[in-house]
Amino acid sequence: MARDPGPPSTVPIALDPELEPDPDQYHHARPTLPHAGLVAAGGILGTLGRDLLLRAFPSSIYAIPWTLMILNVAGAAALGALAARLLDPRPSAVGRRLFFATGLLGGFTTYSSLVSASVVAGHNNHLDVGFVTLLATSVVGVAAGWLAGRSRSRVPT
Repeated sequence: MARDPGPPSTVPIALDPELEPDPDQYHHARPTLPHAGLVAAGGILGTLGRDLLLRAFPSSIYAIPWTLMILNVAGAAALGALAARLLDPRPSAVGRRLFFATGLLGGFTTYSSLVSASVVAGHNNHLDVGFVTLLATSVVGVAAGWLAGRSRSRVPT
């Protein structure tokens, strides 16, 4: 027979203890349906933009998927710039963060497709293409995001 764990904890769990305040009438420590709607709306737009670009500039399974790599690096740079310049870390700006960072840029970038393209290249005896695709996109994407975010100090507030 299973033990009764007792009553659930009454201590709220914050999404990010450094950024999220205690819950009150203006701040929610838990996601809400409007939050999910903002992520979904941004995700739809980001995914649509990515899909249109990938269809406009297709790549062969035997070559480096340049369009996919450029999309991911551009998305990383945009997220770095957005986080540094536009996204207020206070809870009152959670809507902007969810729509732009999580939704729009989350839908625009696609590391899962990048991995899939690399696996397909590997299965077609093009391990070099798969390896270069993964490594170059990851390294350049991190550098682009860091550089875009680093320029924050030059932006007037």
